[in-house]
Order: sequence, then C-alpha cells, then structure tokens
Amino acid sequence: MNTSALITRQLLSSLLDHGRITRSELIRNGGFRPAAVLEVVNDLKAKGIIAEPFRETVHTGRRSPELLWNRDFASFIGLEIAPGAVRLTVIDAVGDVRSQSKCELPPNCDVLTAWHSAEKLASRVRSKVAGAGFADPGVVDVPNCRSIRAINFSGWENLELAPMIRRATGVTECLAVGECAARAFLYWSNQKTGDRHSLFNLHLDSGVGAAFIDHGTIFTGDNFRAMEVGHLVVDPSGPLCNCGGRGCLEAWAGEANIRRGILNLLDNHVSTSLRRDDVSLDAFIKAVRTHDRAAELFAASLCRKIAPIFPIVATLLNPGRVIISGRFAGVGNILLEEAERFVHARCLSGSTEKLTIEAVPFDEFAPSFGAARLIRDRILRRAELA
Repeated sequence: MNTSALITRQLLSSLLDHGRITRSELIRNGGFRPAAVLEVVNDLKAKGIIAEPFRETVHTGRRSPELLWNRDFASFIGLEIAPGAVRLTVIDAVGDVRSQSKCELPPNCDVLTAWHSAEKLASRVRSKVAGAGFADPGVVDVPNCRSIRAINFSGWENLELAPMIRRATGVTECLAVGECAARAFLYWSNQKTGDRHSLFNLHLDSGVGAAFIDHGTIFTGDNFRAMEVGHLVVDPSGPLCNCGGRGCLEAWAGEANIRRGILNLLDNHVSTSLRRDDVSLDAFIKAVRTHDRAAELFAASLCRKIAPIFPIVATLLNPGRVIISGRFAGVGNILLEEAERFVHARCLSGSTEKLTIEAVPFDEFAPSFGAARLIRDRILRRAELA
C-alpha cells in the first residue's frame, strides 16, 4: 500500500473512531511527511468527503484545525421490516439522523406485501444515498446477505437479500444483519470512543432477542444462530414456548405469558389497576411504573426468571457493558437489581468488577438506525472510497 493510501486509511479510521483528527496528529501518529498529508487532505476535501471548517488560511499560526466528516457528503439508509411495521432511518455522513419514517403492515403479513411496503417507503429518500443497511426479522447469513428464515412472515425463507434491498432502496452498496444485531451495534457506536467496550444487548419485548458486539464486530456464530438466549430453558416446569420447548426465557418473559399472568390476577380478583379489556405489555409496564402493587409483584417474579441469564452472559462473554432494551426494560430497577444480585452471587469474584448493566428507553427505530450506522461505517472506513 502506498503512502497516500496509508494516510487516507488512517485519516478515515480516525474520523470513524473519534469523529475528528488534525493534520498535526496525522503527521505525528503516522510519521508521515507534512506535504504528503497535505496532498491527501486537500484531495479528500476536493471530493467533498471531509471538511476543515476552521482553517481560513494555509498557515494560521495556531493549533492545527480539526478535520471532520463533511456532513453533506452522502446519506445512508437503514431499513427494518418487523411484524406490524416497516421503519426507515436516514443518516448523514457524521452518523446523525436526517429523517425517520414508518408504514404499518397488516397482521399475518406475507413476504411480498412486506417488501412492497418497504419499496414504497424507501422510494421517498433516494437522493445522494451511498448505501443501505437492512435489519432483518429473522436469522441472517451475514457474509452472503441471505435471510435464512423469519417465522413472523409467511414465505420468508432463504431470501437473497441483496437484490431485494437494492430494488427497495435504489442503492447498490448494501448489507443485512439481524434486527437484534443492528440494535446492539447502535448502542455500541453511541458509546464514547474511549469507553467502547464489548457490549451485550438483551431485548425484552413481545419476544426475547439478544446480540453481542465484540469491540465493533457482531458475533454471529458458525451457523448464524448465536445469542438465541430467548430459548435457553430457565425453568423446565414453565409454560410452553413457540419453539416447542418448555420453560424458555421467552416463554416466561414474552408478552404472551404476561397476558396470561394479568388474566390470572383478574380471575383471582386481585386488587389492581389492570383491566380485562387491555392485557397488553404496554398496560402492564404502565401499571408497574405507577406502582400498582400487584403489577410490581408480578414483574418481580418475572425478573427472577430473567436474572439467571446475566451471570451466564457475564461468565461466557465477559462484556464491559450489558444493555437491556425493549418495552419490558420499562420495569427499571426491579430488573436491574435482580440482574446485579445474580451476577454478584454467581460470578467469579473480580470477573465482573467493571461490568455495567443498564436499561434504555424503548426506541422503535433503533434497528433501522443501527443498520444505517453499519453501512455508513463499512463504506467510510474503506480507503478505496477516496
């Protein structure tokens, strides 16, 4: 690799990792000649890829001005198809959101209807788009951009995603990952650069999903089914799961079991603000957050079923950070306290001293946002871009 390519790669990588760098830092860190750095910087500025907004003259006599991404260089699309909705996020070259939109999908939607809706939604934002990332609702063969199966959509099996993403978005450069992985990557990339530890995301919503980001790399496993923690059996005497097993984490913590639990409270005439005409997860979380005692006790019992997952994750993956997302994360401290108690009681002393466990607010656009960030990073990190 020649000197110009080395400088370009280091510059682009530094901008992705830190958001800024100066010419002086490039020269000092890489041992490059000032003239060679100047040539590369001027070339990237001329192509509109980077900006140097505070440099008014060639020699300012002050600290070297910062090099930044040119925010308007390109846009990147993140697309998610999920049960009930298609969601779209458009970001700029800095990684900030330009727009977000969605369209509803009918119940029991088939694969053709879902992708037709995605095409209609994405057709509105095809101006100066450099790449598209797709957050898939099922299991994804990431290297080959192929969706193996999504159980929530009729006909969604062995789909070659690249041509479908290109047709929907009008963009040649594309990638696909599972929606949990896209969400987890967003949480990882939102960390400050110096604090970008490995990150495990447990998503608790209508179902249970998870993903692990190992210092920026999505861990998928050899057959792309890693992190299926929703189907770990936490209590063999528990309810049946959609996978056919009994007592899986998802069978306990998923919305179907929460609905059954609410109805059981009402059938037994327990005093609660919950009503028979709304036994949804949203209603349950609202009751917990307004300190409905029956809802809090039920939430605590569910959290005791979920909590054993955390010491397993901490021991096997040793992440620096665990993020709990999804609507069930709205129970807040009830779950966090159980998670920390199990980690401290069941993990080797000292192995989790730097581990942080936190819950984040529900964000329905997180997977599409994460997919947009993934394709942005892939494209902008390449030295060939220049």
